[in-house]
Amino acid sequence: MTIPSAITPGTIDVESVLPTVPTLLGPGRRVLLTTVGPDGAPHTQPVLMLADAENRCGYASLLTKATSSKVAHVRSHSRVTLAGSTPQPCWGRFSIEAKARVVEVPQALGGPSVVRIEFELLSARVWVIYSSAPRDNEVFEIPVA
Repeated sequence: MTIPSAITPGTIDVESVLPTVPTLLGPGRRVLLTTVGPDGAPHTQPVLMLADAENRCGYASLLTKATSSKVAHVRSHSRVTLAGSTPQPCWGRFSIEAKARVVEVPQALGGPSVVRIEFELLSARVWVIYSSAPRDNEVFEIPVA
């Protein structure tokens, strides 16, 4: 299997082309949200990200049905993970740890049947994958704000 990476170790300064958190969690990005279910098991599902309602650095959000399992999970356990694929030229994966909370939204946005889940971003990592060979990748911490 060939990995479609636009970079290889030593050819460029990888850290200079790492994606930023706003790129990874920007409006319209589809990512995976992992919450903790009632039995303590992880529960992962795809979600569509929105811009933070107050345009703050270090925050992201999404809208969802008030009756969704992710809302119940966040209300009982606020620590979550957002993860997904990175855009070119850094082919790889990312993982962002966050503290989530449920926020009521105005009726114009669908409330009360719709709520916003707001994420306070705590830490972020990017795995840059160079090939399909075992351990042919690098992990980078990236700033969340």
